[in-house]
Amino acid sequence: MNSSVLGLWLIPTTSSIKPITKQENEWAQQLPSKRATQYKHARGYARQALSNLFQIPALEIPLYAEPGKIPQLPKALGSISFSHCADALLIGWSPSPIGVDIERSDRAFAARPLINRFFSKNDQHQLKNLKGENLRSSTLELWIVKEAAIKWHQGRISLHLQDWEWHKDSSCAINQSIKSSVDIFQVNFDSWKIAVAFNRKKHPNSPIICYDKSTNII
Repeated sequence: MNSSVLGLWLIPTTSSIKPITKQENEWAQQLPSKRATQYKHARGYARQALSNLFQIPALEIPLYAEPGKIPQLPKALGSISFSHCADALLIGWSPSPIGVDIERSDRAFAARPLINRFFSKNDQHQLKNLKGENLRSSTLELWIVKEAAIKWHQGRISLHLQDWEWHKDSSCAINQSIKSSVDIFQVNFDSWKIAVAFNRKKHPNSPIICYDKSTNII
């Protein structure tokens, strides 16, 4: 496997569900209907993406992805990360740790209360002079960057949102409390905002998103 490869797959939620393992089906049956569909959709397409990457049958990929837990692969097969939004699934893969996040660009929310509750003082200062659409869009971009960084570090969204700060000019996120930093790729793509946390030294080129809007096939 080429160590510079970084995989990003974007799949609409309307795409047909792919086969998953018996264990994954059993886990899905314990979830509410909507959550179960989302779970099966993500695991099936993750298996298909990795099958194409490694030339291993999809159901034989040693992916451990229990609901609510961080998806895991054996170290020799790298790192995988998932993210969902209202109408799409984003899958990221790298030989080294990776975190991804996606949201619809037009997602509506109250930006200022979210900033005051979940963002650091430095974040609040950077956003204090923005209003209206500029504030909403910038807040959404910062949120997905934070989520991607947290997933890269295998942290918890509920605990670590304030810890990560996006240094946009240097394309990195920094966590001062644990003295850690990670490279960030953030892009507006079609109807979505996407963030990827990864090691740019190992992946010097900007990630390429695999998405076929006409066929919805990766």
